Formats: sequence, C-alpha cells, structure tokens
Amino acid sequence: MRRYRNRDNAKMIRLKGRISEMRKMILPLIISLAFASQVFAESPATVETFISNTTAELGAYSGNFAISSDAEAVTINFWGNVPDEEIQRIATEKYSEVQSLGMHLRVNLLDENNLDKVLGQYYDGSETIEIEVSSPSAAGNPENAGVPAENKTFLLDGTDEPLIWEQDGVKITAKKIEKGGWSGTEVYFLIENESGRNITVQTRDTSVNGYMMDSLMSAEVATGKKINDSMTISDSDLKRAGIDKIADIETRFHVFDADTWDEMFDTELIRLETEEAEGYEYKFDDSGNQIYNENGVEIVVKGLSEEESWYGTSVVVYINNMRDRAITVQTRDTSINGFMINSLFSCDVSAGKHAIDTITFSSSELEENGIETINDLELSFHIFNSDDWETIVDTAPMTINFAQQG
Repeated sequence: MRRYRNRDNAKMIRLKGRISEMRKMILPLIISLAFASQVFAESPATVETFISNTTAELGAYSGNFAISSDAEAVTINFWGNVPDEEIQRIATEKYSEVQSLGMHLRVNLLDENNLDKVLGQYYDGSETIEIEVSSPSAAGNPENAGVPAENKTFLLDGTDEPLIWEQDGVKITAKKIEKGGWSGTEVYFLIENESGRNITVQTRDTSVNGYMMDSLMSAEVATGKKINDSMTISDSDLKRAGIDKIADIETRFHVFDADTWDEMFDTELIRLETEEAEGYEYKFDDSGNQIYNENGVEIVVKGLSEEESWYGTSVVVYINNMRDRAITVQTRDTSINGFMINSLFSCDVSAGKHAIDTITFSSSELEENGIETINDLELSFHIFNSDDWETIVDTAPMTINFAQQG
C-alpha cells in the first residue's frame, strides 16, 4: 500500500529505484498499449461481455476466481475450493468462444496460499500441464539461485531463526517479531552481504493477515559486512485493519547496489507465520457503503476517520482486490460540498489481498472554501495494474452523502 508522503531518505532511495524500473518498461509499455488500443478498438464490448457473463456464471465460486484480459488473451485464474472438473469444464467450453474474439484463453489453477504460484495450466480443456516454479535466478545461475519456491513459508515463533532467502552472496535471516516499538511492530532480520557490492535492502508488497500494510525498512550493508535491522509496521495501520493478533506477515525484498542504484534482484513473496497462525480465522470487514464492485475490485466507504491527521480530514475506505494481479487505486475529480478539493490517495493492493486506507483532504484547503463539515463527497477512481500501469477502469463519478449516514 503506497502513499505519497515524505518520510525520510529511505523513501527517496526507494523512489530512485522505482524510477530506474520505470525507465526499463517505458518503451515496451508504449508498444503494448498501442497494440492493445488497436485490439480493443475492434471488439471492446465483446470482451467485456464475455468477462461479465462468465463472472456471473461462476458466481457460486465468488472469491475463488478472477478474470482479466490484455491485448492477446483472456485469463481466468482459480484458487481455493473450486472442483477440478469445474475448471476443466470452463477451459473446454470457453476456449472456442474466446478464440472467436481473436484472442487466446488461459485458465490457471493457483496456490490459494500464494497466488503468485501456478499449480496447473489448462489450455483447450484437453491438456493439463504441471508447472514447476523455480526461484528468480535458478534457471540462469544455479549456483546463485534463491531459496526454492516451495519453501517460502517460515515459522517465526521465537524458537528458531530461519534463513528465508539466499541469492548472489546475500543472505536474509528472520529473527523475531516485537510489538511496542517506537513507531509500531518490528520484524527483525539479519542481513549478510558477501556479494562484492555495497547494497541496500528494502521491503515491498507487505501484508499482515491478508491486509496490505505500509512497511519501512532500508538497510545499507557494505560488502563483507552484516547488519541487524528491522521492518516497521505502523500500529495505526494494524489498528485501522482491526488486527490485534498477527498470524502471518508477507513481504518481498528489493535489493540494489547502494552506489549505483542498479537493481540486483527482487525476492519472491516471503510468508512468516507466528504461533497465532494455526487455527486463525481470517475475517475482512467490508461493512459500510459499497460504492464499486466490478472488474474484480470492491471499494467500500466506511466513513469519516476518527483519527487526527497532521495533514487534514480523512475518509476511510476498504478495498478488496479479487484480481490475479496487483492493482493501484487512485482518486480523481474530487469535490466536497460542491467545491473542487485536492485529495491525497494512492493505494497498492496485491493480488487476492485487502486494504484499509484513507483519502485525505488538506485542512487549509477546506478552510479556504469555508468547509467545516463534509456533507457530500463526489469523486471517481482510476484503477490500473501496478506493474505495467495499464488502466483497468476509470469509474463514473459517484457521490457519498455523509449527512444522511450520520
């Protein structure tokens, strides 16, 4: 979950890393968007109708599938308690229908505990291919391969300190979780650097009990040295999500050269489970005013925040990403009580995850417009894929009346 805030130099380093990644994808992104616009100019309604009809047909398995499309293919991903014969049926029946649109059909079975892992692929319904998922660098350099993909869940209950990733001379060991830190819950790691380069290690895509969380860690380690450092998760974020017991924490590590800012590698998603994990009942509070529930994305306005913010007044929203890829949700064209007001909101939600976040408005801007109480909020959402920036949807304007809710 990303918010645009000036925290410290670590955020600037992370921004530099992001800019480097952006430069690498700009050209292929332009080419793919140009091709996508040509394809969807021919039959956008047909593809959307197929997705809508198939989503309705699979309503009994809501929460255990996601449908998406790109310039070349329609992808249907299943996970959880969906019978194999049902997946096979969909792959068989929908194959020719998608082909008639001039596109390919991909039907995947995912690991419900790790939606990045593909267990099987069904093409025309007649063939199932088992996929062996390996670590990011295993194929190209076996000697420097990362931790095997099947071993990405580790127990961190205070009895052991597991080695959770090893690649290119960098080792990361999980040590402990401590609550009550100066700014939140701390997850401690030992990082050992024998890579021959000075490195910086940061965390990305962090979640706790299925809810996305801001995490803060930027550890600099000189070559040949090691460091004990921690990832901080804000107590206010945990409280907002209603989390008082931590069953699991998921995150991935972004490692780059501290001198040149060149990316070295990104780990796969690492899952750390605590003693609370066994038998833990995962619950996600979607109560409130559901204002959007299409394209595999649900948005619920839960009301005005009761927390005091240094910046201004906030509205609490719940987001459920039922798609098979990470998304970013941003606000557009915001007005309060009829006055155009700038809003601060950009929320990243990984595939299959949930988020509780806040749309924030500047106190000074509200005062300039004589707004003491928010009665009506009008806004639209811009939703896109986090990895390639491809737009999923720009929603129609929607209005929330807080006076009636109060």
